[in-house]
Amino acid sequence: MNLNPIRRLFGNDDGKTPVLLAVTPPRDGERTLLGVENLLGSIAVPEPFSLELAGDADGVTLLARCLQDRVVRGQISARYPQAQIQRIPTEDDPLNLEEGEQAWSMMLRADGPEYAPLRTFRDDDLLDPGSDPLMAVLGALSNLNEGERVVARLMLNSLGPDWSQGHQEKAHKRPVEDRRDPSYTYQTRPLQMDGVTMAVLGVGVVAALRAYLWVQAGETWKAVLMGVGVTAALAAGGWLWHKWKKAHNRVYDPNQIKEKVSRIAFDGEIQVTAFLPENTGRQRAKELLEPVAAAFRHYDNPAGAKMKAGRIRPAAPDPEMLYPTGPGLFGRRSVLGVREAACLWHPPGARDETPLVARAGARVLLPTARSVSGGAHVGDTTTGTPRKIHFPADLLRRHHLYVARTRMGKS
Repeated sequence: MNLNPIRRLFGNDDGKTPVLLAVTPPRDGERTLLGVENLLGSIAVPEPFSLELAGDADGVTLLARCLQDRVVRGQISARYPQAQIQRIPTEDDPLNLEEGEQAWSMMLRADGPEYAPLRTFRDDDLLDPGSDPLMAVLGALSNLNEGERVVARLMLNSLGPDWSQGHQEKAHKRPVEDRRDPSYTYQTRPLQMDGVTMAVLGVGVVAALRAYLWVQAGETWKAVLMGVGVTAALAAGGWLWHKWKKAHNRVYDPNQIKEKVSRIAFDGEIQVTAFLPENTGRQRAKELLEPVAAAFRHYDNPAGAKMKAGRIRPAAPDPEMLYPTGPGLFGRRSVLGVREAACLWHPPGARDETPLVARAGARVLLPTARSVSGGAHVGDTTTGTPRKIHFPADLLRRHHLYVARTRMGKS
């Protein structure tokens, strides 16, 4: 895990510019969340990266923003050989704020203990058409007018393999643990409550007597100040007691905790930004961003963490900033397990024939790299790692008739 404060505060200090890749998923083939998990695990390099969904009036594009494009491109090509991967020029970056545009942003973070997961899904849950939870997010990104676009960025930074050492005990606790003292009975509970009540009343009586003496002595301002202080202390104490009681009484599923802490995790958050023409206002940004936040709340887990949305603010994101913004002074980290990250961003399945996401065309038969490494140079690859394509020498001395079935007419 990278703990360099310079990178944390100012982004990259090595001069590298992030590379933006557009991923067009194939039309056929089964895609599982386990495959996306393995993909995220293989590209979880020390540098941060972001997985994005960019929606405009023409549809939604899957994007990956990273520093080491060869690593990400190679891993995506290895797991999705039929996917088309294209590098997006800097001038076509959807995060660029063009002249005559304004940007409104909102942050979504996982609210809960680090070991508590969001709602996750199994591979079997995605087999039926329309069962993919990502469809709700894609639908929220599609209700756009001409000149509008919304970008949802899942910003991830690996926490390293030892992130869960302090949470392993939580994974092996009983589902419901009895926290009562052995001497606790229904007969002793009223006595305990009466003791607390009497202590509070005793402090109140002493404070009231002291205030009365000040009033009799003509020092009324001291009594007023003490009354204000006591009221503020009672309000703060009640708020802290409510927060402690709420956190203390909540029960988390140890099986879900075990699944999360047994795998890698990321410090992650979702940044949703709406780019609008200057003649529109905050209300239109609210109409676009709130449905996206509601779609991501589909991942709320009643027995775990939930998505917490921040305020909508006028702010343009920095395309070169890949690190999550952090929890702030009194917040806590937003930890996303690899299964949670896979559920939040993945190529739609073949059975979800949504027109919102472009799909690759005909299936491409990919030869082995060794078979095209020597001979006559005929071109370069258009997918995967860039390399030159050669026809072997013996192939040029024979006549061939090729017939292909592409489902798009005779070839």
